[in-house]
Amino acid sequence: MDPEVARLVDIQAIRVLSALYNRAVDEGDADAFASVFTEDGRFETLGPSGPIIRQGREALEEMATRPPRNQLHTTTDAVVTVDGDKAQQVCSLACFKRPERVGELPSIVVGHYEDELVRTPAGWKFTLRRATAWF
Repeated sequence: MDPEVARLVDIQAIRVLSALYNRAVDEGDADAFASVFTEDGRFETLGPSGPIIRQGREALEEMATRPPRNQLHTTTDAVVTVDGDKAQQVCSLACFKRPERVGELPSIVVGHYEDELVRTPAGWKFTLRRATAWF
């Protein structure tokens, strides 16, 4: 495959991985959430309540085990850099929580992700996903 075409295929696969992550979070699907990470993958979030760090499949599943919160995650403006079997991604984050009553506006959390990824036999996976959110 042409190297430029291969790079574009990798970038698209990483963007799809981000979308799968978003859906797993929104649906409260712990297995799907953990599956986008390597076995020793790490998730860090920095927000007003301080840092949260989870590493390894069991910790990631535990973090994601909860009922859906009636929310919608989106990521945009992804900048992906691929270097062989490793990649980095920086993208913007917006999470919308649906209002509880008609006429109310949704609450919005914005921020960004800084990601480190690796190509595995099963495809691209996050080794680190660092979220910084502003509430």
